[in-house]
Amino acid sequence: MSTELHNYYSDDGEFQAKVFYEEKGVFVVKTYENGEERSVKSFSNESMAEYWADDCVIDYDLRLVAKRGEE
Repeated sequence: MSTELHNYYSDDGEFQAKVFYEEKGVFVVKTYENGEERSVKSFSNESMAEYWADDCVIDYDLRLVAKRGEE
């Protein structure tokens, strides 16, 4: 059984990263784009899971800004 701890959203709301606590001290980050699950990554430390989730959202936002610059 997992418990959702943190939820991070992109500026446009299309991308999100969620941090879950799983059994036995495992923290999982799941990323979603347009409601579809994109990736899953496990960590043994909650702080690293939070950092990874936040970083995924920042990367997504930066890619959107770069695409706008190409137009």
